[in-house]
Amino acid sequence: MFFLYTPSIYGFASAFLFLILAIAAINEDSWLKASGWLALSFSYTIKNLPKFFILSFFNLFALILLIIGLLIILYVYSEEINFLRGLFS
Repeated sequence: MFFLYTPSIYGFASAFLFLILAIAAINEDSWLKASGWLALSFSYTIKNLPKFFILSFFNLFALILLIIGLLIILYVYSEEINFLRGLFS
């Protein structure tokens, strides 16, 4: 079942999308937003590399980066998230 271990094209597409969002945040001089998007982009890139190139340590590192990036993004956009919650309540 070698196809289960191939990299996902959707993972690389999402990493590219996160990289574009990071560059846009850098252009807006928002370093906290940019660091969150860069952490997510880097973690998705590491996670979706071919498995023969990845050791379990790198998978753990990618998971830690994914959690850090998600926490930064949730912190930065917490006001918008609360605004959206108010619309649906």
